[in-house]
Amino acid sequence: MAKKEKKVSKTKKKAIFPLGAKFSFFVGLLLITLMVAITLFIYQLMGNVLEKEVKERGVAIAKNIANNAADPLIKKVMSIILCKKKSF
Repeated sequence: MAKKEKKVSKTKKKAIFPLGAKFSFFVGLLLITLMVAITLFIYQLMGNVLEKEVKERGVAIAKNIANNAADPLIKKVMSIILCKKKSF
């Protein structure tokens, strides 16, 4: 009978962590997982927004340079056309 009592006591020793600690661990793990998921989502969203902003800024700069370069060319072409009309 002494052997049976020892076996029972050994099985009771297997439960190292109490139930409350196990729940606390899983709740903490759930919260950490949730925070990591939200962080990754926000990081990706901000990356997309910044990429779009850089593209729009590049397009705006290109249009501005094109407009600034077009003004002198148009004036030159118009002066050539006017000179040719006067000669006719």
